[in-house]
Amino acid sequence: MKMGIFFGNLFWGILLILWGVSLILRGFGVNIPLAKVFFAIVIILFGIKLLVGGSFKCTTGKVYKETKGQFTEYSTVFATQKIDLTHLKPGDKPVKVNVVFASGKVILPDDVIFDSKLTTVFGSLNTPTRSYSGIADTEQVINPGADGDKVFMELNTVFGRTEVVLEQVERLEEEAPADSTAHEDQVF
Repeated sequence: MKMGIFFGNLFWGILLILWGVSLILRGFGVNIPLAKVFFAIVIILFGIKLLVGGSFKCTTGKVYKETKGQFTEYSTVFATQKIDLTHLKPGDKPVKVNVVFASGKVILPDDVIFDSKLTTVFGSLNTPTRSYSGIADTEQVINPGADGDKVFMELNTVFGRTEVVLEQVERLEEEAPADSTAHEDQVF
C-alpha cells in the first residue's frame, strides 16, 4: 500500500511551514510545542487515511527497488528489511538506499570500495567502522582496502535504524575462450 499522504509534498510542506512559523513566533516570545503539533498531524492523517480507504500494514521482507537512469534506488518504509547488495561489482553504477520509519540491514560485498554519502535524521546508522545517531550528514569510504573502482552509495536513514555489514562473496572467474588454433598444429 502506498503511503503517499505521509511522504508527499503536502505533508512535509505543512510540517516545514509549521516549524518555520514556530521559530518566528519563538523570536517574539510565543512558544509552540512543535513535537505535539507534529504528532497530532500524524494521528489526524492516519485517521483520515483509515476513513477514506485502507489500512496500514507493516511489510517484512520486501525491498522496493527502482532504477532511475544513473542509479538504482532501494527503499524500505515502515518495515524491517535486509537489503542484499552483494551482487555489486567494482565500477557498477551508483546506488541509493533509503530506510524511513524502518530498520534495515545493508549487506555489501567485501571486494568493493564504497564512496558513501551517509545521512541520518532522528535515527541511527552503523557502518563497519563508525556509528552515527541523531542528525548526521557525512561522507565515508567503506571498505577502503578493496581493489578496483569505487561504487558511489547514498544511504539515508530517517526515523529508523540502519546497519551496514560487509560479507565475503565468491565471484566466479570468467573463463577465457579456448584457443581453437592450438589443437590444429599438434601431431598425435
